[in-house]
Amino acid sequence: MADYSQGPIAGAPPTQPGYNNVNTTMSSNPDNAFLSKVKPPYRPWLKFLPILILVFTVGVIAMIGYVVNVAGDGTQSLGFNLFAGAWTLIVGTFFILAFWNMPHIHYRWIIFILSVLSCIWWLTAFAYLASNTKQSFDVIKILEQYSSYSGSSFSFDPSDYGFRKRDLATLGLLEKRQSVSQIYDYIRNLPKYKTAASVMAGAATIGAIIWIIFCVFTVFYAMALFSNSSSSQPAPIAPIGPVPVGQEPKTETYAHIQPVYPPAAAPTAPVFGQPLRPDSTFSSAPTYVTNDPRDPRAAPGAEFLTPPPPGAGYANPQFEVDRNYTVSPLSAVEMPAVSQPINVAEMPPAPVPEHR
Repeated sequence: MADYSQGPIAGAPPTQPGYNNVNTTMSSNPDNAFLSKVKPPYRPWLKFLPILILVFTVGVIAMIGYVVNVAGDGTQSLGFNLFAGAWTLIVGTFFILAFWNMPHIHYRWIIFILSVLSCIWWLTAFAYLASNTKQSFDVIKILEQYSSYSGSSFSFDPSDYGFRKRDLATLGLLEKRQSVSQIYDYIRNLPKYKTAASVMAGAATIGAIIWIIFCVFTVFYAMALFSNSSSSQPAPIAPIGPVPVGQEPKTETYAHIQPVYPPAAAPTAPVFGQPLRPDSTFSSAPTYVTNDPRDPRAAPGAEFLTPPPPGAGYANPQFEVDRNYTVSPLSAVEMPAVSQPINVAEMPPAPVPEHR
């Protein structure tokens, strides 16, 4: 028996990827889900960048630790670079595991979001550290100029020499007037401060390199991610209209499927004078076969007409007389008692017509 569950023809149509045969609408692509683990077609060298970023981050953290140890204090730029370094250690380790050893944690959209945030953190970190490094070199230059006044005993005021007080803020020179002994301490430790400032400059440079690597990683990963997402979308529908000149119309060919129907029953010759009951489910009236063209029952659609009345010899059983029924006379008990004779009025006889 033919299978009509998928349509009037036998068999179901081939299943199309990403197509729902029930509601004839495009189903959502699982590759575009937020927690999709399908790797996009990225460049092979892209998975080496997280390793390089992790190595440079360890170097930045070590440099920031040295500067804090030498200066005995730290600025906000040093603290933000430590935060960016700790963030990159966690994110970089996750990237390495996702690209190399654990593909089941390769959440493509989460990796893209983390890389974008890392670009923002490192842009802020290296720019802030470079600004404070410049201030540190300005302070060192001021201390080198003041070293010639080490023999004097008057109090020290940077504003007297045309320098602003915020130029000395990096090394803790926050008071308006400093004593000579305090200036001696700064001058005595000037080589150490120069080394710390140079290390800060190196940390800012490496931070800029980390930011560039993160940007390259984000751009190429996004290209692979969005190219894969766009290729999974359904093909656009061809516009309806005349074909442009010089462009041949595309004709689509489909495999012809021959419909399978149940075999038809063998026809039987009608017998004259006998009613035939058709197989139609729309009428149960018998069909009378006759060769007389004047008979209305031979017209098309006669099977829907009311059948003719029965013949004269037909007896309806509802009105048939019961021959076995007898009427018994009333007994004396059932007769009413009559005390007096009853005068019964008789009808006068009908007049006899006279014959002339």
